[in-house]
Amino acid sequence: MNLSNAMAKTTTKKISDTILFALILFFTLSTNLFATEPPARKALHDAFYNDLMTTSAQYEQLFQDALKEAEQTPAGITKKVNLAWCYYLMSRICGNAGDKKRAEKLCDTAFEYADEARNENENAETILIYTNAIAQNCTVKSFWYMMTQGIRVNGLAKDVLKHNPRCASAMYLRDAQTIYAPSPFYNYKDGIKCMKAILTDPNAEYEPFDLFDVNISLAYALINLKQKAAAAPYLEAAEKIYPANKTLKELKEQIKK
Repeated sequence: MNLSNAMAKTTTKKISDTILFALILFFTLSTNLFATEPPARKALHDAFYNDLMTTSAQYEQLFQDALKEAEQTPAGITKKVNLAWCYYLMSRICGNAGDKKRAEKLCDTAFEYADEARNENENAETILIYTNAIAQNCTVKSFWYMMTQGIRVNGLAKDVLKHNPRCASAMYLRDAQTIYAPSPFYNYKDGIKCMKAILTDPNAEYEPFDLFDVNISLAYALINLKQKAAAAPYLEAAEKIYPANKTLKELKEQIKK
């Protein structure tokens, strides 16, 4: 074995070990974290990520089930946060399906509930859904909206972290624009550093979608830097969480080319 091959194998092993550590940490924490998301909303959330095995009719039913569950929550901030998440998730589902008009309407409703909750009590939970609603609206509204409101996401994510420094969702929102911002604002190399830092943070509290998003983002950035072999372990890690995901499938196809 030559030196370059040995170094490549060592690097791959280090990446795999890092991902394994994060997955072990995730499963250690997940029992408590899953309990924070109501069952019907969690079903909608999981279906959003496992989009290759969910039909439009199933999404509609899951959405209605999640709304019904949220409406049964006692009036107050928690109810508004639950409703905001339901509308936000369905907005993302519709956006991915190409129905931007409905996605925008749904996200406007999500933003209204999130804004009301945040105005009543500014904490990690209310700021997080408020920030997610803005980030989602950046994908379905005008370019002007994206340019004027998208710049708020980083600062708002940092506000979440002031209330809860362990929130991996906020860490991801803070750094994702480094990878996904439009040209010429993205920086894949910096984005990779940020995502690796989230993945290896021993204090971070992960939901399953956090780990999926971070691993997918790492793979996406590495593929765009023509580092397909380095992207593979992150796609494998993402597949263990949501195996029936369209973006995952597309990225796996790209590293085969």
